Amino acid sequence: MNDPRGSIWRIWDLHIHTPFSALNSGFPADFDEYATDLLQRAAAMQVAAVGVTDYFSAEGYKRLREILADDARLTALCGAEVAEAVRRVLFIPNIELRTSTIVRSPDGNDRRVNFHVLFSDEVTTEQIEEDFLREVKFTAEGTPSGTDEEWPLTIRNLETLGQPEENLDNESVYRMLVPCIKKAKERRQVIIVTHNPNLAVVCDADQVIYCEMDKPGGNRITYTTGAIENPVINRHIVDVLEGTRPAFDVRDAKYKLVDT
Repeated sequence: MNDPRGSIWRIWDLHIHTPFSALNSGFPADFDEYATDLLQRAAAMQVAAVGVTDYFSAEGYKRLREILADDARLTALCGAEVAEAVRRVLFIPNIELRTSTIVRSPDGNDRRVNFHVLFSDEVTTEQIEEDFLREVKFTAEGTPSGTDEEWPLTIRNLETLGQPEENLDNESVYRMLVPCIKKAKERRQVIIVTHNPNLAVVCDADQVIYCEMDKPGGNRITYTTGAIENPVINRHIVDVLEGTRPAFDVRDAKYKLVDT
């Protein structure tokens, strides 16, 4: 770009995460609210380019592009003046890939090596997902089949990795998934969010964290932690995972009838 003023310093911020980054929880739940704040800040600071960033995904960039392409929606969210300003901003997708490589920084702390892949705004999200992300493979360790597998880097596969019991019946969870988790516990810390008693109890969790939301009290969340043997934690496990003690006793009685 030729400019009679010569070289011009412009503000570029190529590392702006969206609510679709699973490890960033400081965003509003509503994407429109997030987008409004981002666009207003970009206009106020006269930012020339923004790298819309997510881990392993272009979902946040896709959603932002939908807003930018809809003049009526953009104006309704930001106002006519901000909408006009952000139309001059370059928005590009930035895919952040987290790796298992750890390096020691000068301050003595261990840090994970991440890679950022930036694409032109002329590349569509469909091209990124089909021609790039699907071609990138990651190792799913301890899958229900009992082996490590190479999976394409898609949102569905990442969700499956995070919810291994989602599509398995209880017998399959007990037979295939529980042994994998027990084996993994021998060499690493395993943190699981689940409603399945087989994973919390049969896997012999060292610590259980019970979460409770007080909706009438402004959605305040409280946490109670302890071992399975702790009476308070034990009662929460029975209530949440087994459906309360009476329900558990009814099932137990019926199973005994079948055994006899």
